[in-house]
Amino acid sequence: MRLKGEGTIHFLKTNLLSLILGLLFLGGIQLMLNTYRLSRLVSIGMDTVIILSIILMFMLLLISGVCIYLFQRNTGRMIYLSGILWFPYYYIGLQIFNHLLPITDRGDVPPPVVGLFMLAGMMIFPIYILSSLLLFNVMHQSAESNDAKPAT
Repeated sequence: MRLKGEGTIHFLKTNLLSLILGLLFLGGIQLMLNTYRLSRLVSIGMDTVIILSIILMFMLLLISGVCIYLFQRNTGRMIYLSGILWFPYYYIGLQIFNHLLPITDRGDVPPPVVGLFMLAGMMIFPIYILSSLLLFNVMHQSAESNDAKPAT
């Protein structure tokens, strides 16, 4: 039996998860694109900025996994739309970021190879989202089935 308003809650959870995932992906991409700018503004070495960016990107992946785990519980199949809906939020965030913080110094322009990493990330990230959702869903269902079995 479906409760009144349950579909709206699933819709809001799906969009909130998509927003979080899109902004986390945007943060990782911006870290990758703005290593020269961060190095210049914070006045630390380029190697240190790259190492910090890699550590922060792994932390963003971990945070996104935790968010996926927390949001997928008690939701319907609509949550799988997050594998696609993160992209509009990412794009809107990217446009806002580029409008608010344009590149003014020619030395801050990222190298062309970063675009290939961006494209690879955009292809891999939906697979990561969907596989995480499926994995956590299977884990949640197996935990529920173990709880429902009578002790012998």
